[in-house]
Amino acid sequence: MNKLKNLVPDLEEMFYAGRQPSDEDLDVFARDVLSVIKDSFKPRNLTSKEALRFSSIGRPDRQLWYTYNKPDIAEELHMSTRIKFMYGDLIEQLLVLLIKTAGYEVTDRQAEVTTDGIKGHTDGRIDGVLVDYKSASPFSFNKFVTGQIFNDDPFGYIAQLSGYADGEDEAAWVVANKVSGHIHVLTLDSMEMINFKDRVKEVKSFVEEDAPPDKCYSDKPDGESGNRKLAIGCMYCDYKVDCWKDANDGKGLRKFDYKNGPRFFTKVVKEPNKNIQEVKL
Repeated sequence: MNKLKNLVPDLEEMFYAGRQPSDEDLDVFARDVLSVIKDSFKPRNLTSKEALRFSSIGRPDRQLWYTYNKPDIAEELHMSTRIKFMYGDLIEQLLVLLIKTAGYEVTDRQAEVTTDGIKGHTDGRIDGVLVDYKSASPFSFNKFVTGQIFNDDPFGYIAQLSGYADGEDEAAWVVANKVSGHIHVLTLDSMEMINFKDRVKEVKSFVEEDAPPDKCYSDKPDGESGNRKLAIGCMYCDYKVDCWKDANDGKGLRKFDYKNGPRFFTKVVKEPNKNIQEVKL
């Protein structure tokens, strides 16, 4: 149905018309930005409850098992990751201000919802439509533009939005490309939503098992070298070191810093060039 199909054109028209945000909306924006920045400096204290949240319930099974059973071995967040998360939260606040200024009604910010004892907080509604704001890299942004997110959703965005929109005919993601500044709206209609209650029941069942489910992703070839490396979905997991401790004949993962980013090898047949530094895990 796409009730927000005119949102992006209306945002463009807002700038062409020189419309200004109200003093009240600017005050709210300033308070929200201050709150986001303060929260970004808080220590990260993971607990088993992190596995049972709206924002995580759609993630791969094995990752959820680790989050529930071994939160204490999660990797520390690097400074760059903390700044990236802070940047994403700030972009969300900016999106809200822009949408208000374009004349849309924004309501239900951080409204609490509960399903089978699991709590979540919505990003809000735009003219009554439940929305989730996302800031994305160009690669991730393109997944929303092309609809590839419906086939490749490692962070569980569909499950999260389905849970918030329980019983509604549609919801939407409002996504900002944090490099180009482009904005895209992608609708999730009721036929594309998952049964969130069933997923919660499933997760509660397997996280109580003694052993984790099968690996979320297989490793993959690194070109023609004969080496094998982690899939992208594993690279961003906080538990990859323990999960892949059987890699490299039981010696564990090996990490090398390439110019285009780190690679985590599960099998090394040919050693990388000497100018590529290996990082101890």
